Amino acid sequence: MKLKQIILILIAMLVVACGAPTPILSPTSPSPSPLASPLPISHAIPLKLDRPIVAGTDVIRGTGPAGVPIWIADVTFMGEVLGQGTIGPDGKFAINVKPLEASHRLGVALAELSGTPWKPEDFYHPEFYGPDAMQLPQVGFFFDTVMVTAK
Repeated sequence: MKLKQIILILIAMLVVACGAPTPILSPTSPSPSPLASPLPISHAIPLKLDRPIVAGTDVIRGTGPAGVPIWIADVTFMGEVLGQGTIGPDGKFAINVKPLEASHRLGVALAELSGTPWKPEDFYHPEFYGPDAMQLPQVGFFFDTVMVTAK
C-alpha cells in the first residue's frame, strides 16, 4: 500500500472517529453542499441490501426510499458498476447483475439524481445508511455493503 493511500485512510478514520459528517457521493454526483437535508428525518428509509448474497446470485435485492436511482458496485474492484436501477414505489429494488463470485464486497450507491426530486444532500443523514455503510477514499460512499459468500 502506498504512503498516500495509508494517509488518506488514516484521515478518513480520524474524520469518522471525530463524528464529522461524511459527504455522500457517487461517481456522477456534484460536489456536496454543506447544508443539512431538507427532508424530515422521521421519513428516512435506509438504503439496504438483502442478506445473505451467495456466489452465483444474479439479482441483487434491497430496500430504500421510493424513486431513488441507485447503482450496485463491486467494492472489491474499486467500485466497478455491476448494475443500476430505481427503487420502486414499494421501497424495494431488484437489479440484475452478472453471476457473482464469492469473497467480493458489493455496495449500493446513489446514481445520477438529475431529473428527480432528490439531491445528494437529501441523503447526508446517517438515518439513510444501511448496517454496513462504507466510505472508500477515491472510490465513493456506499450506503450499505455486504460480502458475497460461498454457496
